[in-house]
Amino acid sequence: MGLDLMWIIWQRVFADRGNLISLALVALLSAVSLGLAYQALRDYHASNQIISDLLARAAEIRYYDDVLTTSVRLGALTGDATWERRYESAIPRLDQALQQAIELHPPGQVYLDEINTANQRLNHFERQAFVLASSGRLEEAADLLFGEVYEQEKANYADGLGRFTNALENSQQSLERRLQGVFALTLTLKVLLVLVILSILLHRFYRWEGRLQLEHTLGEIARRLVATDSKRTDEDIRWVLGQVAALGEADHAALILYKTGESVGIGRIWSPSPHTGAWPWVSAHWLGEERPDDILDLPVIHHHPGVEARVKDALQGAGIGALLAVSLLIAGGARLQLVLGSRSRLAWRRAEAPLLLSLLEILSRAIASQANEEQLFRQAMTDPLTGLFNRRYFMETLEQELKHVRRFNKHTALLVVDIDHFKAVNDTYGHDAGDAVLQHFARLAKTSLREIDLIGHLGGEEFGIILPATDQVMAMGAAERLRRTIAESETLNRQARINVTISTGLTMLFAADHSIDEPMHRADMALYAAKSQGRNLTRQLLPLPITSG
Repeated sequence: MGLDLMWIIWQRVFADRGNLISLALVALLSAVSLGLAYQALRDYHASNQIISDLLARAAEIRYYDDVLTTSVRLGALTGDATWERRYESAIPRLDQALQQAIELHPPGQVYLDEINTANQRLNHFERQAFVLASSGRLEEAADLLFGEVYEQEKANYADGLGRFTNALENSQQSLERRLQGVFALTLTLKVLLVLVILSILLHRFYRWEGRLQLEHTLGEIARRLVATDSKRTDEDIRWVLGQVAALGEADHAALILYKTGESVGIGRIWSPSPHTGAWPWVSAHWLGEERPDDILDLPVIHHHPGVEARVKDALQGAGIGALLAVSLLIAGGARLQLVLGSRSRLAWRRAEAPLLLSLLEILSRAIASQANEEQLFRQAMTDPLTGLFNRRYFMETLEQELKHVRRFNKHTALLVVDIDHFKAVNDTYGHDAGDAVLQHFARLAKTSLREIDLIGHLGGEEFGIILPATDQVMAMGAAERLRRTIAESETLNRQARINVTISTGLTMLFAADHSIDEPMHRADMALYAAKSQGRNLTRQLLPLPITSG
């Protein structure tokens, strides 16, 4: 019977010349298709390594450039030699990162020469600023670093860096177009195959297309890391999550940062949209119990025995039936986790984990850069004793408020507050007690005022308060509430109960003010009046009306 079946197949299929030609054509197209697929896969692995290296260099260039700019400006503002040492240690690392980027992309040499030329001129200015700062000439150092010539050199450097970034992006796009061309040709050949072969290969190449698109996303992230400000890091992360969710055919995406040293301590969660519901927190608490290096692939959550019933119900309630989670240990022992969820299925599975891990590495560098910059900003702009803004930042903010008053004609009040008999506190109880009183005032002031109000420690026992969107009557009410709050409170120090009061000078910002010196002088005069009239008072001083005459 077996011989009879083979004879029937021969008669119906192979004996017909047309069928033989069709089979030969299918075999030929299959061989060509597989050959192109093999070449595309090789190109994919090669380009993936190049992309990873370029991303690493891009992150390093941006990081060390930020370190140089931040170090020289903080060094010039504070006169601290530590910033100069940090500056000098970062220069060779930036040069090394740029050189390594050129080795990966030789056509960028012409832009590197421009960057190096501008960088040398910047280094000249910056080292001059350090010399001025080390000799105590902080204002001259600040003028040098915030001057027009220095800013022009910074612009020249940024222009060269931007063109170098565009060159990297163009190279990346060329590589993508070549790979996509191979992919398009392969798809054209597959259309000519029989239905079964077409369906099998179509699924395979569809997955490869997703990987190519993810590579394009990684290239875009690299460009943003070099060319954009780290203040947009949160916006960039939300954009990346939206892109990844679309490429992976996921309905939901989230990025989870677990705190250092805590197994289920959640530091922060990002998502493409603020309206994501509670599912990221539910999954974060549950996934936090998994090993940090786990790649969790759950194509059907409902049938998975390792998922608790409450978690299944919460995820299904959010419309999540399939889930993929990839984790990465980052600096300091913290953990970053990318979670993708879909109603029915995800286009990506465990095989895409290496690319997603590369994405997590990029995001971890961006998050670390943002955290470092925020920490440096807090150190430079806050008073370490009280935690309030320092005098420099307060005055800069006051200048901005005066500009807003001139432009929008809005109401803004200024208070200058002085703790009464503060010297007597130091003389009687010691300087530790004086510090405790200052900290006590800072805490009460923060709770008594609004979030939009700004409090600064101007020096000694003197504080400044800016009250935006506040008229004269409202400002007097706020000042009096703060005065009563301080008078009715006590500072506990070494079992001693210390009662202090405050005197406050109040004025308004006016469009006619030529500079912030005028409202500051009025507030100081009002403060002097409060003290001379017995202290524990609030007095106000407004400019005399201008009359025509």
